[in-house]
Amino acid sequence: MVSPDRDLAGEASGPDGPEASPDPGPLRLHADTGVCAGAGQCVRAAPDLFDQDDDGLVVLLRADVPERDRERALTAADWCPSGAVSVHEASCPPRQDTIPRAVPTTAPIRKAPR
Repeated sequence: MVSPDRDLAGEASGPDGPEASPDPGPLRLHADTGVCAGAGQCVRAAPDLFDQDDDGLVVLLRADVPERDRERALTAADWCPSGAVSVHEASCPPRQDTIPRAVPTTAPIRKAPR
C-alpha cells in the first residue's frame, strides 16, 4: 500500500504532487566539437554562452552558467541536434561514457543483393 504522503516511487508528495526539490545547484556546460554538426541552435538559444568558429563548430564562451542563463543553457542542450552540447551540475563533471560520439562513416555502404 502506498502511503498518502508518498507517491508510487516512494518519493515525498504534497497536496499538489511531488514536493519541489531544493534549489538546483550551478550548472556547467560541455561542448564536444568532434560531435558538433554546426547547426548553430546553441548560439540561437544562448548567444552569450556559445559562438561558432569559422567552420561553424560550437565554441563555448563560458562553461559556468550564471543563474540568469540557466534556462537558456538547458534549451541549448535540448535543441542541439547532434548532442554536442551537454549540461551538468557544476559539482559533477560529465561522465565520459554519456558524452555522445559520432559514428564512424569510413566503412563502405553495401547494397543489398537483388
